[in-house]
Amino acid sequence: NVEWIYAGATPPEASLLTQKETTNREWILPSQTTLQQLYHLAMMGDIPAIEKMLENLVEQDQQLAPFVAELSKLTANFQTKKIRQFLVTFVKTESHS
Repeated sequence: NVEWIYAGATPPEASLLTQKETTNREWILPSQTTLQQLYHLAMMGDIPAIEKMLENLVEQDQQLAPFVAELSKLTANFQTKKIRQFLVTFVKTESHS
């Protein structure tokens, strides 16, 4: 059994595995409107637009950096399905009862 040791960064696989354990309280999140816009762009597969929004978010508020960094890991590899899965955990959807 080999354990990989990464210098200065969490490996992307480990990051994705622990993502579900991360709660909203640990990250400062953008507004629901912004989250919904990001999710909509992810549904369309518009990675360049998502990356542009992420750049703007960090410029507006440095506290969003951890959230942006996590999402940027996924956009860097064009992982649209994982981007949608990540965002849907934060987007509040209207209940259809």
